This record gives sequence, C-alpha cells and structure tokens, in this order.
Amino acid sequence: MKIPIVWPAVILAVLIGLCLGDHRKLRRLSDRHAELTATLANRTDSSSAGRIPRDSRAHRGAQTLAAECLELGKNPEVRSGMPREQRREAELRKMELLNRLDSMNPAEWEEFLAEIRTTAEPGAKLPQFFLYGALQELSEDHPKIVLDFFSQTLDGLAEKSTEEGTVSVALGRWIGDDPAAALKWMESNPRFMTDEVKQKVVCGAAANDPKLAFKLIGELGCKRPEYLASFAAFSARTAGVRTDMVAALRDYIPSIPEEKLRKRTQHDAFENLAGGIVAVGFENGLKWINETGLTHEELAGFADGLTSHVKGLETGRWLEWAGTALQGNERDETVKVMMFYWGGADPSGAESWLAGTKESPQRDLAIQGYVDAVSSSEPEVAIEWALALPTGKPREGAFKLIYKKWPRHDAAQKAAADAFAEEHGIK
Repeated sequence: MKIPIVWPAVILAVLIGLCLGDHRKLRRLSDRHAELTATLANRTDSSSAGRIPRDSRAHRGAQTLAAECLELGKNPEVRSGMPREQRREAELRKMELLNRLDSMNPAEWEEFLAEIRTTAEPGAKLPQFFLYGALQELSEDHPKIVLDFFSQTLDGLAEKSTEEGTVSVALGRWIGDDPAAALKWMESNPRFMTDEVKQKVVCGAAANDPKLAFKLIGELGCKRPEYLASFAAFSARTAGVRTDMVAALRDYIPSIPEEKLRKRTQHDAFENLAGGIVAVGFENGLKWINETGLTHEELAGFADGLTSHVKGLETGRWLEWAGTALQGNERDETVKVMMFYWGGADPSGAESWLAGTKESPQRDLAIQGYVDAVSSSEPEVAIEWALALPTGKPREGAFKLIYKKWPRHDAAQKAAADAFAEEHGIK
C-alpha cells in the first residue's frame, strides 16, 4: 500500500523536537510576554487587559499616531544586542502602538492612513509588523480602505513582499464581496498585479463565484493556470458554491489541450473539494455527491482527498461508502489508507469498528490498513487481526508487513520478531 506523506505528523515531530530542545527558551519567552503585557496594562487607565477604551484614553490624534508609526519604521527591529531596558521599552512601545491601532474604527483608520500618505517623506518605511498585523486584519472587513491607501501612497513606503501580501489579502476579500469594484481597482492599478496577487484574486472570487474565478484565470494571464484551477477548489466553502465549482470545472477542464495535464487538473481539483464535503458530515456530504452526480474519474480525485480529511467514527461510514462506490485499485487503496490513518490516530475506535463489521472483501481491506497502522506499536494486536484475513496472499502479506515493522529496540523484541518470522516462514 502506498501511504501519502503524513505532513501533519512530520511537522508535529519537528515541533516536538524543537520544543524539547528549546524548552527553557520558550519558557523565558512566555514569561517575558506575560511581564510585558502586565507592564503595559499598568501604564493605562483601563481595567481590561491592556486595552485603552476610547472614552478614557488620552487622544493623541491621527497626526501623532502616524508620526510614531513612521518613526518606528526607521528602527523597526527589537534587537537582542540592545541593552535590556532599551529593548524592554521598544517592545512596550510596539505593543502599545498595536493596541491603539486595534482599537480604531474605519473612519479613524482612513484619517490615520491619510496622514501617513501626506507626511511620509521619500525613502520612509512602514514597520513590518504594522503591515503584517494591523493592515492585514483591517483588510478582512474593510479591504477598500487598505487598497486605496496603497494606490495613493508613495511607492516604496512598504517592502515589496509585505506590500504584495497585504494587497493580495485585501483584493482576495474584496473580489468576493464586490467583484465590480475590485475589478475596477485592478484595472486602475496594474502595478500591483503580481502573480501572488492574481492567485489570491482568483481564489477570492472562487469563494462566491467559481465561474468568475475561471474567467479571471484567463483574463489575468495567470502562470500555471491549470494548477490555479485545481487550487481554487479549496475556496468553495458551501454546498451551493461547491456545486457551482463542479460546473465551472467541467467547463474549464476540457479546454486543457494536454491529456495528462487535463487528467491531473481534474484529479487535484476534486481532491481539494473533499475537505469541505467531509466537514459537513457524512449524510450531507453523501447527499451532495449523489445530487451532483460525480463521475468515476471525479470520484477518484475526491477519494484521495477523503483519506486525509475523515476523522473519528464517521471514518467507518466513509469506509463503507468507498467499498461500494469506488472501483478497482482506487477502492482498495482508499479503504486501506483511510483505515491506516484512523488506526494510527484512534486504534481502539478503529478496532471497535472492525469488530462490529461483517466479513466482506471491504472489511479485509480495512484490516490490512489497520495491521499496517498498529504493527510498529502493537505487533501482537496486529497478528490477531492478520489471522482474521483469508489464508493466502492477504494473510501472508500482512505477516510480512508485521515482521518488517516489528519494533526491535532491545534483545527481547528482536528475539520475538525472529520467532514470529520462523513460525510463519518469513525470510
């Protein structure tokens, strides 16, 4: 069985290693953050965890706030080489500024950004945290304010990478809320239309109007349009939009001239749809699949996405569905891989499902996946389930897998593995 790389597990393992290695450092950082937050709270008249209510704080005005932000952009980094007290003051100043920005309403933001535009001198820079944090958060609810700021501001006020990231977030949101206005802004500001921004725009449009998204792929001249077409499927968050996405894909995919690329795009797009379908629950997901009438080829892509998204007890229901709805190797691999993930995450839950399921070819496939999942941790349990498989190749293959994955951390384990191999004629 081919098992996809389990990226979440890999990432978790890396993070655990880092955390163990840097435990003391992380503890110091956590204590430092708590200390700074407490100090900042004591500097204000607020009773609410460091936030200064508008009706009680001293109002410095947009001009003062803009000047402070631009000043911080001259020396934005809090360096480890600074004297302790100087570094502490810089950190507190940064946190205080972020708190004040976070408390502003849209009208105050417009006043503040207008002040930035009019007072920034050539060569001035905005601090990076300002763009990554405050402006991108503002983009979620008020993208036009952010985009107008960039279109009317001196070029170079922000680093290109952060400017591009912020504009892409804002346009991606605005194209979904008000396509006509967003498209007009894009036509008037072509210098911002980088590949990253174009991709974000397409995905933003796909969240509400997949047909528009596929139209934009062509009109914007996106690089790797087939990849973007499949990636846009991630943005379909509701059953209605997913249905529209399927229709748009069925219109777009036949236009791809190369057969191999055409099949790859179809497979990846329907694989990317799987997460949203699984998230609504088995009953709703199955209803959508039946109503949409997915073809065998479309189901094959969906099945590959299914294996990495199903969790918990619903895995059993999707396993039963896969055993009857899919065909051939696609069915076999999907059932085995789903059970492999389930058995690894919840061995007792997966085992209970197996114990309560009638004998069938699909159950045998699931047993093979379960044996693969638990052999390295509980080889004795794996043997019990391998013996439930029909004699012949399925059982022999399971025995060989158990022997291969049997833990050999000490002499006793090595001896047990060798005895198992000798008993079952494994060489």
